Amino acid sequence: MTEREFALRENANFTPSLIFYDAQGKQALMLRGFYPPYKFRAAMKYVERGYYKEESFRNYIFRANPPPKFEISDMNHKDFFMPPPFELDRSRFQAQEPLLVFFEQEDCHACDVLHSEPLEFEATKKLLSHFEIVELDMNSDTPVITPNGQRITAK
Repeated sequence: MTEREFALRENANFTPSLIFYDAQGKQALMLRGFYPPYKFRAAMKYVERGYYKEESFRNYIFRANPPPKFEISDMNHKDFFMPPPFELDRSRFQAQEPLLVFFEQEDCHACDVLHSEPLEFEATKKLLSHFEIVELDMNSDTPVITPNGQRITAK
């Protein structure tokens, strides 16, 4: 069969799609889209050790490494984030530094990984020191004045 026929048969309609099969040729796990290295390693362990027979990959990931719970007010707080109010208007006032906006959400495991790993590297902190940095909860009604002067909410 052609690659296209195989992809259609396996319902692998996104790229990348990775399909793991057990020793009998039965599909054990399909990953659609990009997975960071730690999750990809976990997927290999999940299949290799047979956990796919007992639980979903999602439950396995959660059980193995439950995301920490944060209060929204101190969710992933870093000293380099600008405090509210978020008046990012640059249409009337020239900025001293470029603006960097982190759009995040509560209970976001990927956000927690970002804050506990790359944002802790000294080289990253040095690069970030050249920016004005704002963290917005993408589900909140926090008032924001955008760089072009528009009044909106973070949502």
